[in-house]
Amino acid sequence: MDKFIGLQFEHKGRGPKYDCFGLVKYIYKDKLGIELPEYVETYNFRWGEAGKTYILDHMCDDFHVIDRYKKFDLMLFYSPSKAIVNHIGVLLSSDKFIHVQEHLTSSIARIEGYWTNRLYKVIRYGKNII
Repeated sequence: MDKFIGLQFEHKGRGPKYDCFGLVKYIYKDKLGIELPEYVETYNFRWGEAGKTYILDHMCDDFHVIDRYKKFDLMLFYSPSKAIVNHIGVLLSSDKFIHVQEHLTSSIARIEGYWTNRLYKVIRYGKNII
């Protein structure tokens, strides 16, 4: 996973700089050979006008909320202050995920404390269901 570490953030970035979903798309294409659908329309709303489920409501039926997690599942996080899902990362192990945030480069983070308290749902792409 080293090639995915240290990549720069860019809003709506799809390479060589990435936003959080751009990084997810890059990892899925490179590691799994899966071209994830694009969700640019999820960027076209004002933060206060939609509830926490906006992103899930606008993703295609190929994503499924799951209870038992495995590597490459997608972790959705929400901002308590905005009460909306606004971040996504890729699960690497039971306690780590990879992501990129605004003003930072991509990195592996532990799923504890800060992130545990913000975890909204874990989803799996339909073609990756096992």
